[in-house]
Amino acid sequence: MLTLMPSRAPLCLTAMPLCSVSSIAVPVIDVDIIATEQRNDNWIAPLIGLLSYSSATPTTSALRRQAHHFAIRDGLLHRRNYNADGRQWLLVIPRSLRSEICESFHSDPQCAHSGVSKTYHRIRQRYFWRGMYRYVQRFVRSCLDCQRRKSSTHLSPAGLQPLPCPDHPFGRVAIDLYGPLPLTSAGNRWAIVAVDHLTRYAETAALPAATARDVASFLLRRFILRHGPPQELLSDRGRVFLSEAVEAILTECHSVHRKTTAYHPQTNGLTERFNRTLGDMLSMYVTADHTNWDAILPFVTYAYNTAPQSTTGFSPFFLLYGRHPSHTIDTILPYSPDPSESAPISDTARLAEECRELAKTFTTQEQERQKSIRDGSATSEPTFLPGALVWLSVPTSVPGLCSKLLPKYEGPYRVIERTSAVNYLIEPVEQSSDMRRRGRDIVNVERLKAYYDPLIVTSS
Repeated sequence: MLTLMPSRAPLCLTAMPLCSVSSIAVPVIDVDIIATEQRNDNWIAPLIGLLSYSSATPTTSALRRQAHHFAIRDGLLHRRNYNADGRQWLLVIPRSLRSEICESFHSDPQCAHSGVSKTYHRIRQRYFWRGMYRYVQRFVRSCLDCQRRKSSTHLSPAGLQPLPCPDHPFGRVAIDLYGPLPLTSAGNRWAIVAVDHLTRYAETAALPAATARDVASFLLRRFILRHGPPQELLSDRGRVFLSEAVEAILTECHSVHRKTTAYHPQTNGLTERFNRTLGDMLSMYVTADHTNWDAILPFVTYAYNTAPQSTTGFSPFFLLYGRHPSHTIDTILPYSPDPSESAPISDTARLAEECRELAKTFTTQEQERQKSIRDGSATSEPTFLPGALVWLSVPTSVPGLCSKLLPKYEGPYRVIERTSAVNYLIEPVEQSSDMRRRGRDIVNVERLKAYYDPLIVTSS
């Protein structure tokens, strides 16, 4: 019988550390602004005039051919959605408001500076404009916070032996600790994460210490009593994961405990990758002293769970629950319900199961692709031409702060020349004290990544 019982009084919600309301940036856009800007847009205004049967509006054959895809709903131009997911009618966003929409679905804590595909997917489910993917791609790539703080990965030649993808949610769950992090006002220093191998759904929690009891409490209260026991639990060989408290829970639940080989955490690569993503997300919103990370943790976990994964093609939230979540901005702008919200329960369950099968297929294919590349000792080092702007990876350490939450790159630098197959001579563009002290330098390509100027996006 499970005997790990609560040892404290129930928590009071008002006593819990929360992000300030100002940390959720709601764009200053309303229906009136949308309507005005649509009618001022050179491409949208003629469509509105044509659909409104305004004889004064000049039309072309190309415009008339497009018109049947659009409709005026509640005084605003919408386009029919021909994709399988998202709303039935997509609000058409004028050129003048696209950057604000992208900002809302990229920089807000609920989205946590997601990458191109995740940001695009969130926007595509709700809105439409021509050339959306390219615009979102340029917007996200040029985000200075992302460029400065997000990790860059290079393929290694080491061979892979991927674990087979489970057949159902929580067939295999990977667990890991992230930290130590700066001590928060709530007394937390560690984050614990658990990620499902099929859906990629993650559960996280802030812990005061990385003790066996804290880990066992998380496993029982935050995971098993919420999702049921996993068929397999994958962890490294840390003492807290091999403790009697954890083993007792797994034995009682008849869960198999799989451990990574010593000094080879790549076996638990899913949590390793999630931890890197978690660090990138947290670094966007922590205060200067890094002591509010535990208040941000639930927000960025939600952002991760509700964004589609590049491997599966679906968000973990959708694969687990069979529906898409709402976003804060949905309460402001016109809302067309997701078809899955009104579908019969049997249809929703069947759709979710079919999507999980697809996710498993895509995961297996991606594992095979990566194995083929890694086993072939392939590399994907970038090539930079003279004059190109780049970021330089610089190890950073500040007393009292967590290195994992500090910016990972410095720049921009300008490439002077390629001195060898893997080395470049670079010089700083701006004259900050650190960059000026570094001056011209020859660096390995593994420390470089491309710099994207945000002015290119805002001026287009």
